Amino acid sequence: MDYQLIGAIAAIVTILGGVFAAFKWGRGSLVSAWHFVTRYKPKVPRETIRILPQIRGCWWGNGSVAGKPAMQVVGRWHVTNITGDNVRLLGARIIKPKTEGHVLTRHPHENIFGSYPILPGETTEVDSDFWIIPPMRKEGEEFKTPVVLIDQYGNEHKIKNVVFTGPKPNEPKKEETPSEPIHSITDPIEKEIAAVLKAETNRYKECGRRVGGLGSIQTTIQGKSYKGIGTEWRETDSPKNQTITEDESTIQISSDNAEALLNLYQKLKTDEEKERYFEALFKRLDKNTEYAPVGYLILFVSFSLRKLDAALDGAIKKLQGDNAYGFSDFLRLLDALLKFRHSSFTSENLDSIERCITAVEEHTFRVEERLAAIRAYRLSHDT
Repeated sequence: MDYQLIGAIAAIVTILGGVFAAFKWGRGSLVSAWHFVTRYKPKVPRETIRILPQIRGCWWGNGSVAGKPAMQVVGRWHVTNITGDNVRLLGARIIKPKTEGHVLTRHPHENIFGSYPILPGETTEVDSDFWIIPPMRKEGEEFKTPVVLIDQYGNEHKIKNVVFTGPKPNEPKKEETPSEPIHSITDPIEKEIAAVLKAETNRYKECGRRVGGLGSIQTTIQGKSYKGIGTEWRETDSPKNQTITEDESTIQISSDNAEALLNLYQKLKTDEEKERYFEALFKRLDKNTEYAPVGYLILFVSFSLRKLDAALDGAIKKLQGDNAYGFSDFLRLLDALLKFRHSSFTSENLDSIERCITAVEEHTFRVEERLAAIRAYRLSHDT
């Protein structure tokens, strides 16, 4: 055995161990000295994120803090990490007035919010929340200010000119149309008409526009009954005339309340009584009455008694522009009558309807289309 070689190796190992220990012990001092000489500064990323407000995500509302009026300002953002490392948002601030807030980041994989990282290259949702005391805006006003989000490096990311939408002011309560007291009506004809129309308004509340109905109006098509006038279905790419119903015998439009008004009319014996009847009926075809929602029933009765032109004129002048969709439902029933009862319209009626439609400022359904179809149908059938 070569004891000299073994001793040399041991000596080398001892020397290397000592050098390593000395270097490890002084490494911190050497590194510090080197940084001082080279004016070394650690590399901290300055741009880490991109920020966009969420749609309708910036708003403010009224609240209170410790019993004092306060203004809660909420910002919701889409934030994208543009670095190769995780980014955390640790603070938020409003610049004017200077207000510190809280910031919460959505979990990378779950629908919970907290101090979670935004993964490299990912976009996530971030919420910021501030309380300003006292409030700086009134209901109905917008609040505009820059907002700053702060990351873990201390970088401040400013979003300029953020507009926070305020709560809408409370609208004054609309005055309800006064209910007509039936007992106070002295004319017996007018009293009966008002009573039936009032019954129809109650029926409309239960089965009205909300559910596709028209109060007591029902339509029976080939033996099957539908509330209101039913739904119009058309066969696509068909050469058939689908604008009007050629075989009217398969369709029936009925209403027990309309029948009540028609029965009342049949009992009248003099022209003076009939005049009072129509005066009472058209008097209530008005957007300023409680009967505005049921103008369609007055149309149906007038059509049945060949007083269509008077009903059209009254609706255009006094019902159009109502807030109860009464005029729209009036037109909806007119549209259905043109489709299902076209043979009952005179040529003069068609002209009157067309003239009236030109003065209408809202949707007229398929009325113009049906007028043209009826005229073409009569020519083709020589009627």
